[in-house]
Amino acid sequence: MDSLTKVQQSIVEEFAAKHQVSLEIALRFLLGRKWDRERADVLLGNYTKLKAEKGFEQLTINDVLDELKTGKLSILGSKAKDGSSLLMINALKHKPAEFTDEATIRLSFFMAETVTSSVD
Repeated sequence: MDSLTKVQQSIVEEFAAKHQVSLEIALRFLLGRKWDRERADVLLGNYTKLKAEKGFEQLTINDVLDELKTGKLSILGSKAKDGSSLLMINALKHKPAEFTDEATIRLSFFMAETVTSSVD
């Protein structure tokens, strides 16, 4: 938050208060929608709804560890040209008979959370 302008800091604080989320979460969603507050509102609403519907509120690495070990999803150490993080899916390592669709969705959600956890 140190590199933000005073106006951006104010926007983050207002968004966080409105949605009762941390400043970090507010910043992630605002950046994810390029400071468009209406679009960030929708994104956060959809995210919150999905977490509640799927029971992902308390998702930890232990919940996805077995499927994570397959290597079908991985976070690349390199970045895209625009600086965004990259999540790679290796479909050859997916074995539908070993994991349910729900387990794969849970892993995908966990990995997406991990890759977007830093606003850098």
